[in-house]
Amino acid sequence: MVCCLLCFSGDPIEGDPRVTYGNQWQTSMMDAPCKDPCFFCISGFLCHCCAQYFLRNKALGGDMSRYMCCQGYMNNPCFKGGSCGEDSCPEVCLCMESFLCFSCAVSSTRAYVMDTRNISPDPCDNRIIRFNNCIQLLSCVFDIVGIFLKEARHIAHILHHIAELVFYCTVGCMSAQTNYELNNVPPQMAIMWENQLPYSAPTAKNMQRYPNISAPETQPGQPQHTGGGYQQPQQPPMAQPVHNGNMNQPLMAQPQMVMITVPQGLQPGQALQVRHPTTGQLVLVNVPPGLQPGQQFTAQF
Repeated sequence: MVCCLLCFSGDPIEGDPRVTYGNQWQTSMMDAPCKDPCFFCISGFLCHCCAQYFLRNKALGGDMSRYMCCQGYMNNPCFKGGSCGEDSCPEVCLCMESFLCFSCAVSSTRAYVMDTRNISPDPCDNRIIRFNNCIQLLSCVFDIVGIFLKEARHIAHILHHIAELVFYCTVGCMSAQTNYELNNVPPQMAIMWENQLPYSAPTAKNMQRYPNISAPETQPGQPQHTGGGYQQPQQPPMAQPVHNGNMNQPLMAQPQMVMITVPQGLQPGQALQVRHPTTGQLVLVNVPPGLQPGQQFTAQF
């Protein structure tokens, strides 16, 4: 099994924005069955659909007003989360998602926890997921070949059972990892930055459905949780306009210069999210070399 996993790359998906996240999982998917064996067995083999309902509700902090189908991660031109009647009865919608779109529910909950807790991908997890995907595709190929070649049907039957076993083991590992994270990281450590989540910047309707979309401000001197590489998430700072001598009139020339304070936990070269002083949109700015948390620098917009 380990030899098979080593054949697959641990690199994140190309273009994945989560590679810039600063926190790590409390446990990897490989270690999750030992860290949370009960939930591994329940979610992977005993009652996996019910476990996904429980896990999503737990990830949302019990606030079902935050729920949308697959949390918006499976949106496509024919389907969009938030337009499936979730407002009227989110519990029923989540139940249908957990039973009818089981694999999507598993992936969406995990992605939501990663985005709201600033967790970067783990190389071992990437190998396990790629191994599972490869086995599923291989089984599908032999199922098709078995339609035309009778001799291949026996192999296809064996691969089908192997693929099922690998899939549910992966689901159990993934769910146990997520549950262990939720159990060991306080809810107030979570942060939801709207440009990191699949839905767009808050509209009037979204602000009503997601009243706590921004993280609470960190109190001065508040201790930081360091277990598993977890750092206190920071609220994206508001960029301050640089004034041109008149305190009532910010500099409006293009490009516009703004003053930014480096928050705690960021190092030079890392990406910092700030709100544009005029549009309010979140943009990424790299911390210049040689700067420490608390120091300021100017950036152009």
